[in-house]
Amino acid sequence: MLALTPSSALSAAEEKPTAPRPAPATTTATSADAKLLERGRGKLHDDDFDEAIRIFKQIFDLPKSDVKDGAIFYTALALEKRAAKSTDGEKRAADEKEALVHYQKCADSFPDSPFAADSIIRIGNMHLKQQRYKEAAEYFLSFQQARPTHRLSPLALFLAAQCAYKLGDFKSAAERFTKVIDTYPDVKDLRAEAMYWLGDAFLTMHDINSASRAFKRLIAAYPESEWARAAKGRLTEEVFAPTRGGF
Repeated sequence: MLALTPSSALSAAEEKPTAPRPAPATTTATSADAKLLERGRGKLHDDDFDEAIRIFKQIFDLPKSDVKDGAIFYTALALEKRAAKSTDGEKRAADEKEALVHYQKCADSFPDSPFAADSIIRIGNMHLKQQRYKEAAEYFLSFQQARPTHRLSPLALFLAAQCAYKLGDFKSAAERFTKVIDTYPDVKDLRAEAMYWLGDAFLTMHDINSASRAFKRLIAAYPESEWARAAKGRLTEEVFAPTRGGF
């Protein structure tokens, strides 16, 4: 039987922020601001986290700048990445806590910035990694509800369903997996995975008929997927004997 782990699509979401590179200088952002932000991004790319944070924080002190949202976001990202590489548990925890503060500040202070969306997703991801499933679900759900057409919304909703599953709230998990399936028909890989875990959630709730329908729907919709192969295996289990038919 497969184990429920964070979706493979999560790695793409957390490693590649969706916010674009900063635009050229505007009326409130001098070219020096933009260049400073790019310098910091270069240091971040090179894993020189301390220098990146130092550069980004220079922008914090400016009275006006259109790149402050980016500076706050990338400070949080540098802190998160520094924490991931740290072997000192106390320093790692401190960096993670500070990263969360900066991501939240970015989301709250610049709600219309593309960096706000990335910040909310990354806060959810950080809670998910620490198995704080209730907190993670709250961020993922708020993201999807506020930005239903955002390219990361299907994943956010799917991860919220995973969090409910991990918490043992299989009813909510089934509802969220169903919403992924019904709302985002074009996200085929994630939709196939949602169908599998929907069937598993129904089975856990001892709703054998609904589980069987979910697995059979998956096999019919995505017959070549790894999830369809897994569903075929599940349907051979003795519990499904009364529902067994062609698939």
